[in-house]
Amino acid sequence: MAQDYDVTLKRPGLGVYGAVFYINEADRNKSLPSFFERRILGKTRNYYEFDVIKIWELEAETILRQKITGLLSLVPLMKYNPKLIKKFARKVSQKVERKVERKVEQRGNFRVLFGQFWLS
Repeated sequence: MAQDYDVTLKRPGLGVYGAVFYINEADRNKSLPSFFERRILGKTRNYYEFDVIKIWELEAETILRQKITGLLSLVPLMKYNPKLIKKFARKVSQKVERKVERKVEQRGNFRVLFGQFWLS
């Protein structure tokens, strides 16, 4: 939730809206609601509308082209060209490697600072 506000503050032109991703294709024939309503004592207390996104209907190629890295791990559930799967796997692997490298670098910097503090 805090990220939503952060995005809104940093990029006021971008809207923030809710979305629900359905990942189980077994839900294909179910009626999937696009809202949530909570009623208490006959009155609507909460009402949220959101987009319904059926993951099995997304094109994996679009996800890669638009660099939507948060969905890369769900590519096997999407429509995809088998050749593209290798690209997705490489992309995910590179992202993980960069994160690990940053963590190692941060720990090294902390050790240097910590050591300097105690040695001085």
